[in-house]
Amino acid sequence: MAVNGSDRRARLPIHGFDAYTGPDRMSEQKKVNSDAPVPERHPGRAILLAAVTWISTGCGSSHEAALSQDKTASSSMPHMQVRTQPRVLGPHAPRVGKWVADLRFRDVDGKALKLSDVAGRNGLILAMRDPDCPLSKRYTPRIKRLESEAAAQGFGLLLVNPYDRESALRDIDLYALDLPYAVDENEEIARALSVNTTTEFFVIDAAQTLAYRGMIDDQYGLAFAKQKASNTYLLDALADLSSGRNVAVPATEAQGCLLSIGDGPSMPAKVTYQKHVSRIIQKRCQRCHRPGTAAPFSLMSYGDARRRAPMIRLALEEGFMPPWFSVGETGPWSNDARLTTEEKRDLLSWIANGMPEGDPSHAPLPVNYPDGWAIEPDLIVEFPSNDVPAEGVLDYLYQYATADLREERWIKAVEILPGAPQVVHHILFWNESPEYYEGWKKRDPAVVGKFELIERYFAMMVPGQEATRFPKGYGRLLPAQAPLKVQFHYTPDGRAVTDQTRIGFEFSEKPPQRFVESNVSAQFKFAIPPHAENYEISGDFTFPINGTLLSLLPHGHLRAKSFRVDLVLPDGTEELLLDVPQYDFNWQMNYVFEQPREVPKGAVLRATGWYDNSADNPANPDPEQTVRFGRQTTQEMMVIFFQWSPRM
Repeated sequence: MAVNGSDRRARLPIHGFDAYTGPDRMSEQKKVNSDAPVPERHPGRAILLAAVTWISTGCGSSHEAALSQDKTASSSMPHMQVRTQPRVLGPHAPRVGKWVADLRFRDVDGKALKLSDVAGRNGLILAMRDPDCPLSKRYTPRIKRLESEAAAQGFGLLLVNPYDRESALRDIDLYALDLPYAVDENEEIARALSVNTTTEFFVIDAAQTLAYRGMIDDQYGLAFAKQKASNTYLLDALADLSSGRNVAVPATEAQGCLLSIGDGPSMPAKVTYQKHVSRIIQKRCQRCHRPGTAAPFSLMSYGDARRRAPMIRLALEEGFMPPWFSVGETGPWSNDARLTTEEKRDLLSWIANGMPEGDPSHAPLPVNYPDGWAIEPDLIVEFPSNDVPAEGVLDYLYQYATADLREERWIKAVEILPGAPQVVHHILFWNESPEYYEGWKKRDPAVVGKFELIERYFAMMVPGQEATRFPKGYGRLLPAQAPLKVQFHYTPDGRAVTDQTRIGFEFSEKPPQRFVESNVSAQFKFAIPPHAENYEISGDFTFPINGTLLSLLPHGHLRAKSFRVDLVLPDGTEELLLDVPQYDFNWQMNYVFEQPREVPKGAVLRATGWYDNSADNPANPDPEQTVRFGRQTTQEMMVIFFQWSPRM
């Protein structure tokens, strides 16, 4: 339960894990035809032909076996998982959000062109082509229809053959293609975009920023074919761009025949704000650092970034921005805020070289941050207004409201919208039990003061966190006339303000395939002794049935210093899911799995937290006190909120 342990690193080694939980090999293996001719120029063709044979023989040989024939395939993208749906990739997909030069190429007639020559008013789609790749073949009719769909939204379409003119002419002849067609024999386009497979699509917006890369949709894969697509990734990206929105899914895995392409772009000869830095700041910083938010200053312009360059450099060198506290081989997380090595390098280089602005024509398209809702709410619940003083430390404030629903509804997205976000530390809300709500209204002593069932946690808002959107096919039930309880934590900023918070719900049109619920791995019975420097508290949750784990949210108060979450499988194997060695109460981070994590019945979600009740903890309100569980910041909590979907 609770022990006063020594340094946790010495006792709890980190265990990495592979997110792919399927079988390592198919049950039977068939020989890949290695005698097929492979041009020396394109070692990646060995992989392509192995994939062709693998599919044509009924998917009998393993993708791993195909890979073993050629180790030169691009490693810039995550390892392709051939037996699954295309994965939605996280924020670190190669080249996404980066400036793309107006590259020159030759078409099949030998005419010299630039990308801008075939782009539409809103940008350009590049579609990789290979007449020998089975998935390229299967998607040909879809590509033909794409031309008119793209043109209607202001985008041009360019087919790109990464091999030679002969291959391109054969593709055109076989499929009667009448579209702009680039022959990328020198791999200039492929290297600039870090192309990985022959089925990748790329969307470059009107400001020459790579806005999307990945599959056109999920109808076909290396090991599956569906009657129709469940997700239209490319068209969704075009719709977002045409409407001035951020692309909701900027990258997916592109299942197809792997390519062997030379190294991508190296460090730019000269890093400028307009071409490089502006895109990094827009992608990583502006969600918080813009007017009307809780961030201390804006980073919306060159002047803003130049004035704040010393703080940017300090944040990079000390690692405290962007806020992200998970370390080690965990995740991957869909909301990972960390900068890439390339992004850090470019920012520091820009500062060291005098912060040049560059050509304003190279600036990215501005992001239309919503003044109001990021979702399209079907129901809005408004809470009473709260006066926040100009100074002081405020206790948590709790309020109730009722969702005015005559019948239960399935929710696919929820958003908490404060009226004064600049003073909001965090807001959490629960779908409270009617029994507790009625007792609370009557001030029943059997209820008031009792800690409610915190597993009814529904969603939260912290600075920079966008609306909660459940994965496609998932949803959460909101009961009719549901009592909603909200916890407000305000941090005065020197001005007295009034906040009125609203919660918006977006309904699903039909019941989801999978339902979502919340629970906790927690410990409620503990007593942290006075002056304890590294007090350990742990708690377990045992999964009653098979399911999928969606997210993890560690929560403690002022004495909490670190958290760890392990999954103990029924056979006793332990897997590290989350490691937060430097927990910061000022940032309530929800870690959302990029792909829902399968959990079997009987598995244990083990939460462990460490607490510093000593005088060396500058946030400690009183090191002389024995600290027990409670809701206020002067008390403590050891809770891992998690959302999961039971498999019924």
